[in-house]
Amino acid sequence: MNQSVKIAAGVLLLLVSVAALVLGGWPLIILSCALMAVGAAEYKNIMMTKGFTPFFYIIVLVAGAIIILGVFNLPGLVPVTALLGVAASFGAVMVSKRKPYIANITVTILGFMICWLLSYIIFLAQISALLFLFLVAAVVATDAGAYFFGKRFGKTKLIPEISPNKTVFGAVAGGVCACAAALALGCFLGLGWGYSLAAGVVITFCAQFGDFSISILKRDAGMKHSGELFAGRGGMLDRIAPFLFSAPAAYYYFRCFLG
Repeated sequence: MNQSVKIAAGVLLLLVSVAALVLGGWPLIILSCALMAVGAAEYKNIMMTKGFTPFFYIIVLVAGAIIILGVFNLPGLVPVTALLGVAASFGAVMVSKRKPYIANITVTILGFMICWLLSYIIFLAQISALLFLFLVAAVVATDAGAYFFGKRFGKTKLIPEISPNKTVFGAVAGGVCACAAALALGCFLGLGWGYSLAAGVVITFCAQFGDFSISILKRDAGMKHSGELFAGRGGMLDRIAPFLFSAPAAYYYFRCFLG
């Protein structure tokens, strides 16, 4: 797949995602569940590479339920759903006798916890579509800045044991780009510069932390990418990793300061 096709595919997926967020309801549920299922399958493959076998159907069912709760703006029921997922993970091991018990219970719970963290993208969009775009802009600016400036000027590796291509200069440059994007979009939306800058700092830090978090799983499994959905750019987990912690952070940040 050449570069132009990759870019076109990425833009198309972004446009479809934005359209689903605007429409809400079942279009958003269907798209979110489809993307979640792809990410969950990649996660299962990573775990199986290490000899663990998470209960895929539990991850999908719990994550799907959380997505539905997000679309219908019922975040208060998410802890109950997660609790049922934990109980189901233990129950599944009791019934299946699938060893190693502790590992398979743990990786199953981690699987739907990752989906739960990513569901905050939907929770944030329910507050405001513009705040969702604010998050996306800051995350994209982080990724683009870290990649382009890090590749050209970065020399000191950040955490080479986990992600050998990321540099200190790239991380700082990504943060600066994210803050610049946050300030620009914040001014457009009528937000205060201090408020926007602080949001940019929080989002870029959490985005880079999320990227490293998924890299830990891949590195331990000896994998460069989580999948091949985006040829040459990895899988679904690779693309959404920056939102793992930045989406929850942005959700609570904006809720706290917007009331």
